[in-house]
Parts: sequence; structure tokens; C-alpha cells
Amino acid sequence: MRSASRRRRAPEWLPKQTASNVRLAHQVNGWFLEGRALQGKGRFDEALTLYQKVVFELERANVKDPSIYAAIGHVLIFTGDNNASLEWSKRALEIDPNYIQALINAAAACRQMNRVNEAHGYAQKAYDIEPGNAQALASLAVILLNKGLVSQALVRAAYAIRMLPESLDAIGAIASAYGRIGDVDTALPYFAKYKQRLPFDPNLSSTRLFCLHYKPGITCDELKQAHKEWGDRFGAKFRSEWPKHETEPTVNRKLRIGYVSGDFRHHVVGYWTKHIIAGHDRERFEVFCFANNPEDEYSKNFKEGADHWISILDMDDAEAARVITDAKIDILVDLSGHTGGHRLLMMARKPAPVQATWCGYIDSTGLEAFDYVIADEVIAPSSEPSPFLEEPLRLPHASVGFEPITDAPEIGPVPALRKGYVTFGCFNNPAKVGDEVLPVWAEILNRVPNSKLLIGYGNLNDAVTKDRLLGLCRKYNIPEERIQLRGGKRKAILQAYSDEIDVALDTFPYNGGTTTCEALWMGVPVVALYGGHPMSRFGCALLAHNGLPALATTSKAEYIDRAVHLAGNFETLTRLRRELRGHLVNTPLFNSKLFIEGLENAYIRIFERWCQKRQAGE
Repeated sequence: MRSASRRRRAPEWLPKQTASNVRLAHQVNGWFLEGRALQGKGRFDEALTLYQKVVFELERANVKDPSIYAAIGHVLIFTGDNNASLEWSKRALEIDPNYIQALINAAAACRQMNRVNEAHGYAQKAYDIEPGNAQALASLAVILLNKGLVSQALVRAAYAIRMLPESLDAIGAIASAYGRIGDVDTALPYFAKYKQRLPFDPNLSSTRLFCLHYKPGITCDELKQAHKEWGDRFGAKFRSEWPKHETEPTVNRKLRIGYVSGDFRHHVVGYWTKHIIAGHDRERFEVFCFANNPEDEYSKNFKEGADHWISILDMDDAEAARVITDAKIDILVDLSGHTGGHRLLMMARKPAPVQATWCGYIDSTGLEAFDYVIADEVIAPSSEPSPFLEEPLRLPHASVGFEPITDAPEIGPVPALRKGYVTFGCFNNPAKVGDEVLPVWAEILNRVPNSKLLIGYGNLNDAVTKDRLLGLCRKYNIPEERIQLRGGKRKAILQAYSDEIDVALDTFPYNGGTTTCEALWMGVPVVALYGGHPMSRFGCALLAHNGLPALATTSKAEYIDRAVHLAGNFETLTRLRRELRGHLVNTPLFNSKLFIEGLENAYIRIFERWCQKRQAGE
């Protein structure tokens, strides 16, 4: 038999020796039940008010019950006050260390604050106490997914949903897991079911937006509408809270630039931004990093590169917005978009007069509080309607700047000369490999006899991820002996470009970015396809700004022909390995000084525009 501490139990509100206590007990219980009902309708602030009345009356009667503290911890997750949620959950656990709902709440709050190891500890304890508890199992599934353990997460979420079909954590974990591996057709119905049950969760809705970019055939207009719906649902209510900025309306002073990210750590976004943040002209700019991530050994690069490092990880959105407003930031730049660890709803409060999104997510935020998406002419051609809800801020060259890889291995000779056959390679996230691109790759392999395909990525040791790719290869009649799937980290990937890959193939409709630059730095040509929305144009933009437009194609047939032609031209492959790296260092993409100059001039331009509006009384 389970102990009382392990069961879901009715609140033991008040001793009932007197008639007055009985009446108060009924009243308090009524507030509690009404709060639960309001919470179920998404009226979280009203529910919180009632729960706080319950606490006040109980503590006045010297009664402490973990259920009300856990209830407050639960509702605070939905208001975005994760730090307070954790504190209330801890209060419940002080009374009963094994109170399941409090453990699950604590796991969720830590998860939202990117404190994954703490979250895992709470979720694991809940599961250990009660392995048959569907909520505990689902909570653990979400944590495992956040750690990249897709197979383990799916197994636990599947068990949880069998026991409790309406478990939101389980539904969300399954949606996110299938989205993470690129199985959009399976993921989207789960996202829809979650949204139907809980339309107020901005984070899972962000995950859905991210996953939509994997969907074959999705259009710019569909993506714009989806992002607008997100902004209207979650961000519009903060419009009334926008402060009146007392910023001095002139560019004839040092401008204060703030960068907000959950990825000031060892992460691909770091490869694009570390040297930019450190390289700003300190005569013209003062640089702030507002970090929403736990620090690792890589974080010191950002701390040393910026003038100010401010952690907002443990701040709720309102507090973080106040900190940024008090810092008198002139231009605030988001580096996350709708990726993990974002603080978009903090920026929805407009803590800076000018706000832009850049680098981490090549699409709209959906929020009226954002003024610009930093882009370029290839991603957002000025001759076409804007693909963004925000105004495109087109840089004169590339929209990003990649830091030369100083510790890259030496570039070896063309591998096919040694091996006797051509190897095509792709080291993009395998979620980007789907029904749109694999038939094209199958045709390339058919036209290049004895050629092979190497697909590599860090999570390819995961069983579900690997099985999905093998299943897709079978679907398009790619013999298993002609493909190789391999997990690996950056150093191993760079070495593979040198020793094994002759021609790299970009994915579509969701292009690669870091992997394209890494391949080019190792002298390996990358064939890319220009698509219909910004993320499907990034590969061609990188090639164009590296002076390699011939590798950017506009149709699947052209993509196939270009790859096949390169595979048969060892002279060109040899020349690229010999000359490409020396060429790249003089392009805007790899030349930090040139890129930063263009970015800083753009910053001055948009702030000057704000100053003119301010002086005109707008």
C-alpha cells in the first residue's frame, strides 16, 4: 500500500472542532476549488489571487498543507514566474519531501529556467517514489528530451500517455520528440492536441513554430500567419506595459547595445556571435550580454568580450525587462528567436526603444515589440514582399559573420582519389533530412556509380533518430551499404571533411548554417537549393556571400546536376581544397572586421531613425 505522502489527497485544511472552523474550512475549500476551475480556464492571475487567500487564512489558523503550496507553484509556472514557482514548491516539500505534485512542479520550473540537472533530480525523485504515476513519468520524459535523449523520452512519454491519455507533459513530450527528429507529420497532431487542452503555453507553441520549418511545401505566408498568431496570443497583452523610454535621442554618443540569449555557452550560436560581440568598436558602442543560460567553460568568451555580463536566468520576465530598461539600452538584440531558452515574452514588454532579432532563428518573432529582423538581400530580397512580420534590416553583405576555425585540421587530398569512389556528406541536424531532400539524394547516388552517402550528427547514436533515417533511406530505395550514419562532435566532423567527404549536400527546405561554413573552411564544396522562406534560403545566402554563387541552385534538377558534375571533376575538387580557405578569409562572411563594420553602421542607421521619430513626436 502506498503511504499517505505518496497519494493524491484532499487538502486537510482546518481542524473542525468548532462551528466557525467548519464554516471557514468550507469557505477556504470553496476558494481552492474555484481557483482550480479558473486555472483550468487559463485565468491564472485570478486563480493565484484565490490561492493566496487560502494561504492567508490557513497560516492565520497555523495550518500548513502542501497541496495549496503546490497549487501556487503550479499556477506560477503558467504565469512565467518560474523562480517563485520553485520557491512555493520547495515550501510544499519542506512539509512533505515526497509530495509528488510539488516535485513535478519543481522539475517544470527548473526546466523552464534551463536548470536541467536540477529538473532531472526532481523528476527522477518523483518517478522513484511512484513509478506508476503518469505525471511523474511524463515529467521525466520532458527532462530526458531536453537532454537530447529522444528514445528514452519517447518510451516514458508513451507509457505515461497509456496510463493518463490527457497528460499534457506526455502529449507535449511526444510532440517535441517527433518534431526534434523531423517527423513533422507525427508531431503536428500532438501539438494541436496540446494547444487544444492548454492554449496558454508559449514555450511548446514556440517549439511548434520551429518544427514547421521542417514541413515540405510550407509557404512564407503560412509561416508569417503562424508567427502572428503566436504574437497575438502571448505578446499583445504586454503592449500596455511598454515604458516611455527616456533615451537621449541622438547618435552622437556611445550607443548601448544589448544582446539577449540562452546560448552564451558552448552552442552553435556562439560560433556566429562570440567574435562579433568582442569585436565591436568600443569608441562607438557599449556592449551588454543578458544571459539566460547556466554558464559553462565557453561562457567566459562572452563575459570577457562584453563590457557587461548580466544573468537573467533566475529573473522572471517583468524583472528582467526592468533590469534592461534601467540599463538604458538603446538597441536590444535577441539571438534566440523561437529556439530553446528564449526570452521573447520579456522582450514583448519593449524594454529598449529599438529591438531586433538576429542569428539564432531566421524568421519572425511574431511580436509587435520587435522592429527588425537582421537579414540580407538573398534571404529577404527587396524586390519581393517581406517574408517577415518585422521590417527586414538588410546588411550590406552577409546577414551573419562566421569566425574562422583556428584549430581546424589540415586539409587532405580529395578522398575519392584514395578510396576509388565519391563520398557525399551531410552533417546537418538529421531532423532536416526528410521526404523533400532524400529522393534528390537518391537520384544523385544513382547517377554517380559506387558513390556513398555519409550522414553525421551528434545525436545519431539515438535509436529513434537513427531508425527514422534508415527507414527514409529504405523508402527511397537507397541501399544500406551505400549509406553511413555516424554520431560525432565538431572536431571529428572537421576531420571527416578532410579525410572522407568529397562533396557536401545541404538539406532543404531547412538549410544548414554552421555545417555549411565548416565544410567550406575545409575546402569541401556545398550544393544548396534556394527555397521559398528565409530558413530555406540561408544556405544559398552563405554561398553567395562567400563568392560561390555557382553552388547555389534554384531547382531540384539543377541541384542534382551540380552535385553530379562536382563528383566527376577531381580537378575542381582539388583546387577548392587548395585555395578555398585563403579565399574565404577575405569575404564578408569570414572577415570579422568587414562584417562588424556593416552591422554597426546598420545599428546607427536604425537608431537614428528612432531618434528622428522621437524628435518628430511620434
